[in-house]
Amino acid sequence: MKSSINKEQAKKIVTELLEISNKRFKQDLSGENDEYLDRAIRNYCSKVAQCSWKASQRWCNWNEDGPVLMPDYARIYYRKGSTEIVLQEFPPQIRLMKFKGSLFGRKFSTDIMSEAEHAKTNHFSLALPYVVFLFKFVDGRFNEVRCAFSDRPLRRLEEKPLRPYFSNIDSNLAVCLGTSFDHNRIIQYDIAQQSALVLDHFWHSSYSDEWSSHFWAYKSHFQINDPRLETMEAWQESSTNDPLFVIDDVKWLEYKEENFGDIIVKMLDDDKENHGFKEDIYNSLVDNFLDDVIETFNKNIESIESKVSDSTINHLADTLIDLLN
Repeated sequence: MKSSINKEQAKKIVTELLEISNKRFKQDLSGENDEYLDRAIRNYCSKVAQCSWKASQRWCNWNEDGPVLMPDYARIYYRKGSTEIVLQEFPPQIRLMKFKGSLFGRKFSTDIMSEAEHAKTNHFSLALPYVVFLFKFVDGRFNEVRCAFSDRPLRRLEEKPLRPYFSNIDSNLAVCLGTSFDHNRIIQYDIAQQSALVLDHFWHSSYSDEWSSHFWAYKSHFQINDPRLETMEAWQESSTNDPLFVIDDVKWLEYKEENFGDIIVKMLDDDKENHGFKEDIYNSLVDNFLDDVIETFNKNIESIESKVSDSTINHLADTLIDLLN
Protein backbone atom coordinates (compact mmCIF):
# COMPACT_ATOMS: atom_id res chain seq x y z
CA MET A 1 0.00 0.00 0.00
CA LYS A 2 1.45 3.35 -1.05
CA SER A 3 1.84 6.16 1.47
CA SER A 4 -0.15 9.26 0.64
CA ILE A 5 1.28 12.67 1.72
CA ASN A 6 0.34 16.18 0.83
CA LYS A 7 2.63 19.02 -0.28
CA GLU A 8 3.14 20.48 3.17
CA GLN A 9 4.14 17.12 4.56
CA ALA A 10 6.51 16.61 1.62
CA LYS A 11 8.11 20.02 2.27
CA LYS A 12 8.60 19.15 5.91
CA ILE A 13 10.24 15.83 5.05
CA VAL A 14 12.56 17.44 2.45
CA THR A 15 13.49 20.21 4.91
CA GLU A 16 14.45 17.71 7.58
CA LEU A 17 16.48 15.71 5.08
CA LEU A 18 18.32 18.83 3.90
CA GLU A 19 19.06 19.86 7.49
CA ILE A 20 20.54 16.45 8.19
CA SER A 21 22.57 16.53 4.97
CA ASN A 22 23.85 20.08 5.53
CA LYS A 23 24.82 19.37 9.12
CA ARG A 24 26.79 16.31 8.10
CA PHE A 25 28.45 18.16 5.20
CA LYS A 26 29.44 21.14 7.39
CA GLN A 27 30.93 18.94 10.06
CA ASP A 28 33.08 17.03 7.59
CA LEU A 29 34.09 20.20 5.69
CA SER A 30 35.10 21.89 8.95
CA GLY A 31 37.31 18.93 9.77
CA GLU A 32 38.96 19.06 6.34
CA ASN A 33 39.54 22.84 6.57
CA ASP A 34 41.06 22.53 10.02
CA GLU A 35 43.69 20.26 8.55
CA TYR A 36 44.34 21.50 5.02
CA LEU A 37 43.43 25.22 5.18
CA ASP A 38 45.61 25.58 8.24
CA ARG A 39 48.46 24.16 6.18
CA ALA A 40 47.91 26.76 3.42
CA ILE A 41 47.90 29.61 5.94
CA ARG A 42 51.08 28.35 7.59
CA ASN A 43 52.77 28.15 4.17
CA TYR A 44 51.73 31.76 3.55
CA CYS A 45 53.14 32.87 6.90
CA SER A 46 56.37 31.07 6.07
CA LYS A 47 56.64 32.94 2.74
CA VAL A 48 56.02 36.28 4.50
CA ALA A 49 58.77 35.48 6.99
CA GLN A 50 61.16 34.55 4.17
CA CYS A 51 60.45 37.77 2.25
CA SER A 52 60.88 39.85 5.41
CA TRP A 53 64.15 38.11 6.19
CA LYS A 54 65.49 38.67 2.69
CA ALA A 55 64.47 42.33 2.86
CA SER A 56 66.16 42.84 6.22
CA GLN A 57 69.32 41.19 4.92
CA ARG A 58 69.36 43.57 1.96
CA TRP A 59 68.87 46.60 4.19
CA CYS A 60 71.79 45.49 6.36
CA ASN A 61 74.19 44.85 3.48
CA TRP A 62 77.49 46.68 3.41
CA ASN A 63 80.56 46.63 1.22
CA GLU A 64 84.07 45.41 2.04
CA ASP A 65 84.66 48.49 4.22
CA GLY A 66 82.01 47.39 6.69
CA PRO A 67 78.74 49.06 7.87
CA VAL A 68 77.68 52.53 6.74
CA LEU A 69 80.05 55.12 8.23
CA MET A 70 78.02 58.06 9.49
CA PRO A 71 79.28 61.63 9.05
CA ASP A 72 79.86 63.85 12.09
CA TYR A 73 76.76 65.27 13.78
CA ALA A 74 74.49 62.67 12.14
CA ARG A 75 71.24 62.33 14.12
CA ILE A 76 69.21 60.10 11.78
CA TYR A 77 70.00 57.49 9.15
CA TYR A 78 67.14 55.85 7.25
CA ARG A 79 67.13 53.56 4.24
CA LYS A 80 64.26 52.55 1.99
CA GLY A 81 65.09 50.45 -1.06
CA SER A 82 68.02 52.12 -2.80
CA THR A 83 67.36 55.53 -1.15
CA GLU A 84 69.23 56.63 1.98
CA ILE A 85 68.46 59.67 4.14
CA VAL A 86 70.92 61.25 6.59
CA LEU A 87 69.96 64.08 8.93
CA GLN A 88 72.88 66.13 10.28
CA GLU A 89 72.35 68.68 13.05
CA PHE A 90 75.13 71.21 13.73
CA PRO A 91 75.17 73.09 17.04
CA PRO A 92 75.18 76.90 17.23
CA GLN A 93 78.44 78.32 15.91
CA ILE A 94 80.00 81.34 14.21
CA ARG A 95 80.66 80.89 10.50
CA LEU A 96 82.69 83.04 8.14
CA MET A 97 80.40 83.36 5.15
CA LYS A 98 80.53 85.14 1.79
CA PHE A 99 77.67 87.25 0.43
CA LYS A 100 77.30 89.01 -2.88
CA GLY A 101 76.56 92.72 -2.96
CA SER A 102 73.15 91.90 -4.40
CA LEU A 103 72.25 90.74 -0.87
CA PHE A 104 74.23 92.76 1.68
CA GLY A 105 74.31 95.96 -0.40
CA ARG A 106 70.55 96.47 -0.75
CA LYS A 107 67.81 97.20 1.73
CA PHE A 108 65.09 95.81 -0.53
CA SER A 109 65.21 93.31 -3.39
CA THR A 110 63.85 95.97 -5.76
CA ASP A 111 66.71 98.43 -5.14
CA ILE A 112 68.80 99.23 -8.24
CA MET A 113 72.57 98.81 -8.11
CA SER A 114 75.45 98.68 -10.59
CA GLU A 115 76.83 95.42 -11.93
CA ALA A 116 80.09 96.00 -10.04
CA GLU A 117 78.25 96.49 -6.73
CA HIS A 118 76.02 93.54 -7.56
CA ALA A 119 79.00 91.18 -8.06
CA LYS A 120 81.07 92.47 -5.13
CA THR A 121 81.73 89.85 -2.41
CA ASN A 122 82.09 90.54 1.33
CA HIS A 123 82.88 88.21 4.22
CA PHE A 124 80.86 88.24 7.44
CA SER A 125 81.37 86.29 10.67
CA LEU A 126 77.82 85.33 11.64
CA ALA A 127 76.39 83.45 14.59
CA LEU A 128 74.05 80.68 13.48
CA PRO A 129 71.47 78.66 15.45
CA TYR A 130 71.22 74.89 15.04
CA VAL A 131 71.55 74.15 11.33
CA VAL A 132 69.95 70.95 10.04
CA PHE A 133 70.87 69.30 6.74
CA LEU A 134 68.81 66.51 5.19
CA PHE A 135 70.83 64.50 2.66
CA LYS A 136 69.36 62.12 0.11
CA PHE A 137 71.47 59.43 -1.57
CA VAL A 138 70.22 57.14 -4.35
CA ASP A 139 72.21 54.02 -5.31
CA GLY A 140 75.00 55.26 -3.07
CA ARG A 141 75.34 58.67 -4.75
CA PHE A 142 74.41 62.14 -3.51
CA ASN A 143 71.06 63.25 -4.93
CA GLU A 144 69.99 66.36 -3.00
CA VAL A 145 70.33 68.20 0.30
CA ARG A 146 67.89 70.40 2.21
CA CYS A 147 68.73 72.98 4.84
CA ALA A 148 66.79 74.35 7.81
CA PHE A 149 67.34 76.29 11.04
CA SER A 150 66.29 75.20 14.51
CA ASP A 151 66.45 77.06 17.82
CA ARG A 152 67.01 73.85 19.84
CA PRO A 153 68.23 70.28 19.35
CA LEU A 154 65.75 68.15 17.44
CA ARG A 155 63.60 66.10 19.83
CA ARG A 156 60.74 64.86 17.65
CA LEU A 157 60.32 64.52 13.89
CA GLU A 158 56.92 66.21 14.22
CA GLU A 159 58.70 69.52 14.86
CA LYS A 160 58.53 72.14 12.14
CA PRO A 161 61.79 73.40 10.57
CA LEU A 162 62.68 77.08 10.68
CA ARG A 163 63.48 78.82 7.42
CA PRO A 164 67.22 79.36 6.89
CA TYR A 165 68.38 82.98 6.70
CA PHE A 166 70.35 82.13 3.55
CA SER A 167 69.87 82.45 -0.16
CA ASN A 168 70.48 79.81 -2.86
CA ILE A 169 67.74 77.72 -1.22
CA ASP A 170 64.51 76.75 -2.96
CA SER A 171 61.00 77.06 -1.49
CA ASN A 172 61.09 73.39 -0.38
CA LEU A 173 64.39 74.00 1.51
CA ALA A 174 66.44 72.27 -1.24
CA VAL A 175 69.94 73.72 -1.58
CA CYS A 176 71.08 74.92 -5.00
CA LEU A 177 74.77 73.99 -5.24
CA GLY A 178 75.20 75.66 -8.63
CA THR A 179 77.22 74.52 -11.60
CA SER A 180 80.52 74.87 -9.75
CA PHE A 181 79.89 71.80 -7.59
CA ASP A 182 82.17 69.01 -8.84
CA HIS A 183 80.12 65.79 -8.96
CA ASN A 184 83.18 63.91 -10.25
CA ARG A 185 84.75 64.10 -6.78
CA ILE A 186 81.94 62.03 -5.29
CA ILE A 187 82.97 58.59 -4.02
CA GLN A 188 79.97 56.31 -4.49
CA TYR A 189 78.67 54.56 -1.33
CA ASP A 190 80.90 56.72 0.90
CA ILE A 191 78.23 58.81 2.60
CA ALA A 192 80.64 60.52 5.00
CA GLN A 193 82.86 61.68 2.12
CA GLN A 194 79.96 62.90 0.01
CA SER A 195 78.24 64.84 2.78
CA ALA A 196 81.55 66.47 3.77
CA LEU A 197 82.17 67.42 0.12
CA VAL A 198 78.71 68.97 -0.23
CA LEU A 199 78.98 70.91 3.05
CA ASP A 200 82.44 72.20 2.20
CA HIS A 201 81.04 73.55 -1.06
CA PHE A 202 77.97 74.97 0.70
CA TRP A 203 79.87 76.88 3.40
CA HIS A 204 82.44 78.27 0.95
CA SER A 205 79.89 79.40 -1.63
CA SER A 206 79.16 83.06 -2.26
CA TYR A 207 75.49 83.57 -1.44
CA SER A 208 73.82 85.46 -4.27
CA ASP A 209 70.38 86.77 -5.17
CA GLU A 210 69.40 83.46 -6.80
CA TRP A 211 66.73 81.47 -4.94
CA SER A 212 66.66 84.20 -2.30
CA SER A 213 63.00 84.33 -1.21
CA HIS A 214 63.87 83.07 2.31
CA PHE A 215 66.57 85.72 2.66
CA TRP A 216 64.39 88.67 1.65
CA ALA A 217 61.47 87.43 3.75
CA TYR A 218 63.78 87.42 6.79
CA LYS A 219 65.22 90.83 5.95
CA SER A 220 61.72 92.35 5.83
CA HIS A 221 60.79 90.50 9.02
CA PHE A 222 63.83 91.73 10.96
CA GLN A 223 63.50 95.31 9.70
CA ILE A 224 60.31 95.42 11.76
CA ASN A 225 61.02 92.97 14.60
CA ASP A 226 64.75 92.67 15.31
CA PRO A 227 67.40 95.24 14.24
CA ARG A 228 70.17 92.86 15.39
CA LEU A 229 69.65 90.87 12.16
CA GLU A 230 68.41 93.62 9.85
CA THR A 231 71.71 93.86 7.94
CA MET A 232 74.81 91.69 7.58
CA GLU A 233 76.82 94.30 9.48
CA ALA A 234 74.32 94.33 12.37
CA TRP A 235 74.23 90.52 12.43
CA GLN A 236 78.03 90.37 12.60
CA GLU A 237 78.19 92.93 15.41
CA SER A 238 75.51 91.11 17.40
CA SER A 239 77.39 87.83 16.88
CA THR A 240 80.54 89.36 18.36
CA ASN A 241 78.65 90.70 21.39
CA ASP A 242 76.78 87.45 22.10
CA PRO A 243 77.28 84.40 19.85
CA LEU A 244 74.31 82.58 21.44
CA PHE A 245 71.71 85.30 20.96
CA VAL A 246 70.48 83.37 17.88
CA ILE A 247 68.98 80.63 20.12
CA ASP A 248 67.84 82.83 22.99
CA ASP A 249 65.19 85.23 21.78
CA VAL A 250 65.34 85.52 17.98
CA LYS A 251 61.97 84.95 16.30
CA TRP A 252 62.99 82.87 13.31
CA LEU A 253 60.38 82.30 10.62
CA GLU A 254 58.73 78.87 10.64
CA TYR A 255 58.63 76.70 7.54
CA LYS A 256 54.86 76.19 7.19
CA GLU A 257 54.64 73.30 4.73
CA GLU A 258 55.86 70.06 6.40
CA ASN A 259 57.54 68.91 9.59
CA PHE A 260 60.88 67.09 9.54
CA GLY A 261 59.22 63.67 9.45
CA ASP A 262 57.00 64.58 6.50
CA ILE A 263 59.98 65.93 4.58
CA ILE A 264 61.84 62.64 5.09
CA VAL A 265 58.80 60.64 3.94
CA LYS A 266 58.50 62.73 0.77
CA MET A 267 62.21 62.32 0.04
CA LEU A 268 61.74 58.53 0.25
CA ASP A 269 58.42 58.28 -1.61
CA ASP A 270 59.79 58.13 -5.14
CA ASP A 271 62.16 55.21 -4.53
CA LYS A 272 61.69 52.95 -7.56
CA GLU A 273 63.33 49.91 -6.01
CA ASN A 274 61.00 50.03 -3.03
CA HIS A 275 57.93 50.32 -5.26
CA GLY A 276 59.13 47.30 -7.25
CA PHE A 277 59.79 45.36 -4.05
CA LYS A 278 56.26 46.03 -2.78
CA GLU A 279 54.80 44.92 -6.12
CA ASP A 280 56.86 41.72 -6.05
CA ILE A 281 55.63 40.93 -2.55
CA TYR A 282 52.04 41.55 -3.57
CA ASN A 283 52.29 39.35 -6.66
CA SER A 284 54.17 36.51 -4.99
CA LEU A 285 52.24 36.46 -1.72
CA VAL A 286 48.75 37.86 -2.07
CA ASP A 287 47.81 36.43 -5.45
CA ASN A 288 49.39 33.06 -4.73
CA PHE A 289 47.83 32.91 -1.29
CA LEU A 290 44.33 33.52 -2.65
CA ASP A 291 44.90 30.87 -5.31
CA ASP A 292 46.05 28.42 -2.64
CA VAL A 293 43.00 29.10 -0.45
CA ILE A 294 40.58 28.67 -3.36
CA GLU A 295 42.32 25.48 -4.46
CA THR A 296 42.24 24.15 -0.90
CA PHE A 297 38.50 24.84 -0.58
CA ASN A 298 37.77 23.15 -3.92
CA LYS A 299 39.80 20.09 -3.01
CA ASN A 300 38.11 19.89 0.39
CA ILE A 301 34.66 20.04 -1.19
CA GLU A 302 35.59 17.31 -3.68
CA SER A 303 36.98 15.20 -0.87
CA ILE A 304 33.85 15.62 1.23
CA GLU A 305 31.59 14.80 -1.69
CA SER A 306 33.40 11.55 -2.31
CA LYS A 307 33.56 10.63 1.37
CA VAL A 308 30.02 11.36 2.48
CA SER A 309 27.96 10.61 -0.65
CA ASP A 310 27.39 6.89 -0.05
CA SER A 311 26.96 7.03 3.70
CA THR A 312 24.77 10.14 3.49
CA ILE A 313 22.50 8.57 0.87
CA ASN A 314 21.98 5.49 3.01
CA HIS A 315 21.32 7.62 6.07
CA LEU A 316 18.84 9.84 4.27
CA ALA A 317 17.05 6.80 2.82
CA ASP A 318 16.61 5.32 6.27
CA THR A 319 15.39 8.68 7.60
CA LEU A 320 12.90 9.01 4.72
CA ILE A 321 11.43 5.58 5.39
CA ASP A 322 11.04 6.40 9.09
CA LEU A 323 9.31 9.67 8.28
CA LEU A 324 6.87 8.08 5.82
CA ASN A 325 5.87 5.23 8.13
